[in-house]
Amino acid sequence: MESQKGVRHAQHGEGRGHVVGLVDCPGCRSNSKIFELYQSQDCSSCPPAISNVNSLVGRPGLLPLTFAVTYWDGLGWKDTFAKPEFANRQYAFRDGLGTHEVYTPQVIVDGRIALVGVEKNELDRKIEAAQPLTGPAITIDKNQISVGGGNDASADIWLVTYDPGPLRVAVGRGENAGTTIEHRNVVRSLIRLGSWLGKPETLHIPIIAGTHWKELIFVQSANGGQILSACESIVLTSRPTWLRWLGLRVAPIVNRNSSLT
Repeated sequence: MESQKGVRHAQHGEGRGHVVGLVDCPGCRSNSKIFELYQSQDCSSCPPAISNVNSLVGRPGLLPLTFAVTYWDGLGWKDTFAKPEFANRQYAFRDGLGTHEVYTPQVIVDGRIALVGVEKNELDRKIEAAQPLTGPAITIDKNQISVGGGNDASADIWLVTYDPGPLRVAVGRGENAGTTIEHRNVVRSLIRLGSWLGKPETLHIPIIAGTHWKELIFVQSANGGQILSACESIVLTSRPTWLRWLGLRVAPIVNRNSSLT
């Protein structure tokens, strides 16, 4: 169902959170603004936003990520990259940002700003307005990460792995039947590594299959809050396989009692 031009809305259960900015660290690409595109291959409003994301990949100071949601999978075409945890993450942002609705496409910038992402000029303005991340320092040593101390907080430490692509998908049914969609920076896994409560933490990083995937580690205020710090890994010789880490459409109501996992 569409409630406004270029927007398809969804409603969901409970959730809330917060993310902090990219910090210089060994083995990392730093000082980027992170924006997350939530989309579905079976959403006719999404291709313009997907195209906007693709055009920004490789732009200095930006790290776009494409999250495929599952809540439109029953309408004719099942998104080839969608996972329930990606939709759950978007639902948490609904409460954290006070947007009241979940929709596709939707772009979240640093966990602080939400927009549709269909209009390129609006997307550029929001990205420029995003504030630098100022959270705890993140360092990587082989298969471990260390998060420094900071102000008392309730935050989560996340690991995202993504495929840079391009990945081309020929949609056979549904709203985009007959269309080939090209995706970039497609998120393949989202793992909560642990908690950060303002004190230094050291955690193990699991190895995930996907030799050309990349990896992002970030600290985010709990329950869908702002991103506080982030560290995008580069290829490290000490780790053989190093994984680095929008028209709107409203999703169906789903009860969710657990936190993002």
